[in-house]
Amino acid sequence: MADLDDKRINIARQARLLDVNRSSLYRQPPTANWSQRDLDDMRMIDEIYTAHPYFGYRRITVQMQDGYFSVRAASVQV
Repeated sequence: MADLDDKRINIARQARLLDVNRSSLYRQPPTANWSQRDLDDMRMIDEIYTAHPYFGYRRITVQMQDGYFSVRAASVQV
């Protein structure tokens, strides 16, 4: 693992030794902060797919929109 505070080996050298891009050493790992609404929607998709594994995303969307499950429209702000 790289140590960004190490004064003996600079970041570029550490990246070469680890065989990774230097920019990836600065990047923070993404956090998974899912809202309860997102988790509920993912659970619904999982239930539909488990019951009908041959459905693609289009048929799953139709099932959710036709009332098989209630789908809440996401509000997009521009």
